[in-house]
Amino acid sequence: MSGDPVIRPAAPADAPALARLRLAFRAEVEPPSEDQPAFLERCSAWMADRLESGGPWRAWVADTPAGIVGTAWLLLIEKLPNPVAEPE
Repeated sequence: MSGDPVIRPAAPADAPALARLRLAFRAEVEPPSEDQPAFLERCSAWMADRLESGGPWRAWVADTPAGIVGTAWLLLIEKLPNPVAEPE
């Protein structure tokens, strides 16, 4: 179907839409303590920076013809050195 979401890697250009999703998600839990334009600007810049290639953050979006409707974020971390026989 043409309205089914397409899952794809997020790009820096997606940051404004992702910031709006973040605001909507968190505002359902508790009223924001920061005004909306300031948060969207700050969050968009943070997300765009993290979505540049080479960093430890990864994100994917569920994209539809109407726009991005969902997202998942992952932070890659290094495992500490280990003295036993298991992967680091």
